[in-house]
Amino acid sequence: PFPHYNFKFERPNIKGIHFSTVFNVVLDEIEKGNRKSLPCSVFWENERVIVLYDAYPKSKYHLLVLPKERKKTLKSVSHLSSSDIDTIQYMNEIGTRLIDHLVDQESRLQKKNSTRPQSISKDDFQMGFHSIPSIHVVHLHVMSTDFNTPQMKRKDHWNSFTTSFFVKPSIILKQLSENGKIIVDPNAEQIKKQALTFNKKTYPNIPDLKRYLKQVSKFTPGYN
Repeated sequence: PFPHYNFKFERPNIKGIHFSTVFNVVLDEIEKGNRKSLPCSVFWENERVIVLYDAYPKSKYHLLVLPKERKKTLKSVSHLSSSDIDTIQYMNEIGTRLIDHLVDQESRLQKKNSTRPQSISKDDFQMGFHSIPSIHVVHLHVMSTDFNTPQMKRKDHWNSFTTSFFVKPSIILKQLSENGKIIVDPNAEQIKKQALTFNKKTYPNIPDLKRYLKQVSKFTPGYN
């Protein structure tokens, strides 16, 4: 069973570590058995994957699923090949189970803390990969879709999780099955520069968008 999602998880200790390599450091320390030296907070793990709290969560619930296997093809989605289908399928399976768990946790919080509890379902969560990740180990984002944390600060943050830049596991698996590789949109970086759009309405800036998100959010407050 998965543990309770801790909104007060310990912030990462990445002093002296370049952000893009932090997950490699995590895997290095695990292989050495130095779990007290991990630069990120662990939510859960088994023999195949490790699930970390996102150090800068863009939603109330934001986890990262990483494979423990060390392969060159697992550097980013663009490096994946048909030999990685089993790994991605397993990450997808874990992500699906995590969403079920988080839906249950949020539903319990709603009943306990809200005077007007909302109905929370799987549709209020998403999982996917960034077309061009900033960290050099392939990782699956599993997150709620409230997108209203203090760490959601910039246009590129928003567009990284709400546009085609954010690729569902099913699309990754389909491409690997049909093509044996991932075809990254050549305009992926430009997608992050698009206008801020939500429910077919464009917003001039992040603060205006977040004010609206707060009004329509189904989630109870509780951000780290």
